Amino acid sequence: MGLSGEITSASDSAQKFASTLNFAGVSEQQIKRLTASTQDYADKTVYDLNDIRNTTAQLAANGVPNYDRLCTAPRRRAEAAGNLNAVAGGSADTFKSVAMVLTQTAGQGKLTTENWNQLSDAIPGASGKIQQALKEAGAYTGNFRDAMADGQITAQEFNDAIMSLGFTDAAVEAATSASTIEGATGNL
Repeated sequence: MGLSGEITSASDSAQKFASTLNFAGVSEQQIKRLTASTQDYADKTVYDLNDIRNTTAQLAANGVPNYDRLCTAPRRRAEAAGNLNAVAGGSADTFKSVAMVLTQTAGQGKLTTENWNQLSDAIPGASGKIQQALKEAGAYTGNFRDAMADGQITAQEFNDAIMSLGFTDAAVEAATSASTIEGATGNL
């Protein structure tokens, strides 16, 4: 019974994912690649397939620049966020908040205080590293909170920081690790 439910869920997930991407104007070939790559990432991590696909579809539907380059194997934005979430002590549950921050920031075109607070609540271990990456990239000077409140940090700069941190060796390893009970169960 449990396996039957998982099969149904995976099938529905693929159909809804394809439908959303099709509606966003993504080509059939790209949809097939994304369907396979999101399945592969979900299989290797503790993250739920639906969460990975929903995040990827939302990025596409919201017109995030270069989403196709970032969402195809091996470097997906959702994957980078998942890796960063894992290395910063997040869980499968906190990934949903991180994914929401990505899509909200993309939709607003800038990093807002509200989105930053949501991210910091979900994975507080990442906040210092993200601020450092943003500063090193020249996204802001001076006080981080003031720069964010003034709308100085663009969504693209924020996404670039997530990408750079999410694909470090430590982040990739953390997302696929089976050393924790959650990781072992997720991989199983």
